[in-house]
Amino acid sequence: MESYWLWPVSWVVTGFVLTSIFVLGHDCGHYSMFRRRWLSTLVALFLQIWMVSYTYLQHTAADAKFFTPAEWTPFRGRAIGTLNVLFPRWISFLHLNIDVHIPHHLSPKIPCYYLREGNAALRDSPYGPTMNERKFSLIYYYRQWRDCNLWDVKNHRFASFADARRFRNEYTNETSVKSGVARTV
Repeated sequence: MESYWLWPVSWVVTGFVLTSIFVLGHDCGHYSMFRRRWLSTLVALFLQIWMVSYTYLQHTAADAKFFTPAEWTPFRGRAIGTLNVLFPRWISFLHLNIDVHIPHHLSPKIPCYYLREGNAALRDSPYGPTMNERKFSLIYYYRQWRDCNLWDVKNHRFASFADARRFRNEYTNETSVKSGVARTV
C-alpha cells in the first residue's frame, strides 16, 4: 500500500483488535465472559484456532518442500519451506502484511510496511521461481487441514489421517503375509 500515513492507523487498529481478541479469549478461558460455560469454551477454542490457523497456513502445505539434513540450507529452510498465503489486501493491511511471509523469514528485521516491496524484489530475482505463493480461500484452508496431519517419513510428504490408516493396513498386511499369517482387514 502506497499510503504510508495509513500505517500508524493500521498499527493502532491492529493493536486494539489483537488486544480485544486476547482479552476475549482470556475471559472465555476463565469462564467469565458468558454465563454459559459451553459458549465461553466455544469462543475460546475458535479464537485459538484462528490464531494457530494463520501461522499454520504460512508454514504447512501438501506440496511444501522439505529437505534432508544434507540438503538443508538456511535459504532453503527459510524461503522454499515457507509460503505466502495471500489474503485480500484489506485483511493483509489489518494483519500488517504478515501473509507476505517469505521476506519475513529471510530477514525478520524487514518492517511490515516493506514486506510487499521485499516480496516483489524477490519475485523479480533469480529466486523468484522458488517462491511458493497462493491466494487464501476457504477451500485451500480446508484441504491443508484435511491433508497435512502427519509427516510420512518414507515418502517425504504430508499425509492425512486417512492415509495413515491405509499405510497401517498395508504394513499390517505385508507383515502378515511375510510371517505366513493370513489377516483380513
